[in-house]
This record gives sequence, C-alpha cells and structure tokens, in this order.
Amino acid sequence: MIAMALRDNAGRELIDCREAARRYGCTMRYIRALVTRGTLSAEIAGGTYLLDAAQVEGLKKRVAKGKGRNRPRADKFKPG
Repeated sequence: MIAMALRDNAGRELIDCREAARRYGCTMRYIRALVTRGTLSAEIAGGTYLLDAAQVEGLKKRVAKGKGRNRPRADKFKPG
C-alpha cells in the first residue's frame, strides 16, 4: 500500500494515518486516538484522516523530551 502525502492550498504537507504512524513510530490506531482526544487535528477526506505533517513532527519532538511516564518506577524494579 502506498502512503499518501498531499499539499493543501496553504502549502502544508498533509499525510494519512499510515504515514503519520510510520513517522511517529506507533500504530495507526494510536494516531486515530490522538485525533479523537484532540491532541492532533485532522481533516477527513473520503473516510481518511489527513494530518499536518509538521504537527506530527512537532508532537514527536515534544514527547521525545519527556522521560516517560513509567520510567522512574521501572528503574527501581528488582526482579525476584
């Protein structure tokens, strides 16, 4: 399947969920959940979410700066 990338009238690159998931490093289902929560904005065209590529990259950079929700607890874990 070919990933879809388009440009809108303002010149922004619009990508589909599959390409957004590939760039973000997650599943398409998670991308749809981010859209539903309002974390990412999307336009719907023909039943397909179209997301702003710059917004996906910006979210990726913001999240990468965090330590992770479970990291401190996982560091203290000792098996056995």
